[in-house]
Amino acid sequence: MNKISIVIPVLNSEDTIDRCLSSIRSQENLDLEVIVVDGLSSDKTIDIIENKYLNIVDHLISEADFGQSDAINKGFSYATGNILCWLCADDEFTSHALEEVAHAFAADPDLQVFSGACRRVLKSGKACTRYVSEDSWKRLGYNNEFDQPSMFWSRSVYECIGGVDLNLKVAMDWDYWNKMKIMKVNFLTTTNILSNYYFSEANKTSLNPELHLKETRQIVSKYAPNGDLVLKLYDHLFENFDMKGCYDSTAKIPDDLKKVHHQYLKFAETVFGEDIVNHYNWNWISKMMREVK
Repeated sequence: MNKISIVIPVLNSEDTIDRCLSSIRSQENLDLEVIVVDGLSSDKTIDIIENKYLNIVDHLISEADFGQSDAINKGFSYATGNILCWLCADDEFTSHALEEVAHAFAADPDLQVFSGACRRVLKSGKACTRYVSEDSWKRLGYNNEFDQPSMFWSRSVYECIGGVDLNLKVAMDWDYWNKMKIMKVNFLTTTNILSNYYFSEANKTSLNPELHLKETRQIVSKYAPNGDLVLKLYDHLFENFDMKGCYDSTAKIPDDLKKVHHQYLKFAETVFGEDIVNHYNWNWISKMMREVK
């Protein structure tokens, strides 16, 4: 049976670590290795783990680190499984998710990366599901549709790539997927929901839009086809249209700005193609910067 190694980077997560680890405990009849890497939490995170979950946690490391990317890499250095992933302490696997992962890798010994749908849960309780496909994989250089808690890969991939980039603080997962793509991995997706990804005001994805923009620009420049040109396109859309509300669903945009935006998109499509233009998706960063809900 394939062993799945799950790295959980954690810091001051007393409100969510129970949900996270409970979702792993509920996965039955599987060979799992759970590695929790704590950056010296000052709340009750460690107490909760030690009192309730030591029977499923194979390694509990609690020491100073240089952030989440460092914690993830530290966890991978302990991993012995032939299937790897990481799960943030905010999130959880869905019922039978890891069973499906194990089955997929067992059914195809050459499989290297497996990904499924992810349910995004907002602070309001509203949820939406993101699905992935071969088309998602093709556009990975300029649009990341793969939510990290629903991604799993073989040890051979890890041995080739190594850990995540320590210089990246929020986009290390997107960068990692692109390195997989460069490897031309054997890749498979499922429409089943494998994880619940929770957003809150304290969630890293919900903080520091300037850092998100900086690292997103780096990824697009590095991995998109004609990356520097696509970056110029996206920068133009961001600065001249997105930051003025053109991509907001409820914004009241002046008619002349709407017209200019429409004309520019039509022109850009002739240069870059519809897919690159239509999959510009920096609006969530723009809305954070403008404090638009």
